[in-house]
Amino acid sequence: MENKEEKLVPIYIVRTLVFLFAIVVLTMILLSASNYPVQWKQQINYERMRYLEVYVQALEYRYLDYNKVMPPLPETEKLIANDDSCSVYCPALGRSVDCFNMTSVLVPGYMRELLRDPIVESKHSSGFYIMQNENGFKVGSCFTYFGEDISIEKEL
Repeated sequence: MENKEEKLVPIYIVRTLVFLFAIVVLTMILLSASNYPVQWKQQINYERMRYLEVYVQALEYRYLDYNKVMPPLPETEKLIANDDSCSVYCPALGRSVDCFNMTSVLVPGYMRELLRDPIVESKHSSGFYIMQNENGFKVGSCFTYFGEDISIEKEL
């Protein structure tokens, strides 16, 4: 019978590999955890843009339903709200903005309810502004992360 020698990996190599693997896994966990606030803020900005797209679409449908007549909109930026008697500071514009009641224009025919910015806790204001311009209107978000301009201009 032949005596077969088994080649065993020295224990210190196994321990070193396990230690390195643990370091890599821990580093990946820490990097992903530290990036979470940035990802969360980006998602909020994407959601704001989606809400503005809903407002644009609802106003466009209303415009078409009323024989291409636009509802009366403010000529300067006003906050989309369910009340006319409020005023809110809009960081994106750098000033306080009066509220503009959009409920009678959009609810319930074109929207179930006025959409609110994900971080706004007001019962009246939406966190979004609207204004009429030469060929249509502009909607935008008062609150943004990373200094982004979150707005849509729509020509009709």
